[in-house]
Amino acid sequence: DYPTTVKALAGKAAATQGWLVRTSPCSIPQPDDKSRITQLSLCNAKFGKEILNDQNSRKTAAILPCTFAVYEKADGGTYISRLNVSLVGTILGGKAEPVMNSEISPDHKTFLEAAQGGDKLMK
Repeated sequence: DYPTTVKALAGKAAATQGWLVRTSPCSIPQPDDKSRITQLSLCNAKFGKEILNDQNSRKTAAILPCTFAVYEKADGGTYISRLNVSLVGTILGGKAEPVMNSEISPDHKTFLEAAQGGDKLMK
């Protein structure tokens, strides 16, 4: 369910070495059907610094920190969406590629696994 998914995702991220989590209701307008949307900003200063110390990889600042969204749909399901950091890292190249693929992506996978709890999941 929605609150359990938000709590599990935020809790797993916060309990993982180096990750800070900021949870907030979505800043975009609430859907007309009044379903809930929560954005979770996930930041790991160590990984961010590794990327941003490379001047050619600073373009990634536009997508940092990583953001997950937990939302409801009319079918009663709770869903999670997020940026595919492995794909983005590969596309951007530079220092972003190894950090996003080898360090950030595995952590994100554990966050998603903790939040699954039987709900539908957008990977």
